[in-house]
Amino acid sequence: MRKGEKVRYPKMNRMWRIASKEDLERIDNVAYHILSEMGVHIDDKDCIEYLKD
Repeated sequence: MRKGEKVRYPKMNRMWRIASKEDLERIDNVAYHILSEMGVHIDDKDCIEYLKD
């Protein structure tokens, strides 16, 4: 991608349509990796449930 190049996002109905459980796990792993690279670590299940609410 070149600087200033526009990014085309998928339409909302496609963006949130997940084809399979493997896709969901892949998205979850990528999100976890991105957050961990930023210094955010959420490993506690209770904390995760609290943050969902």
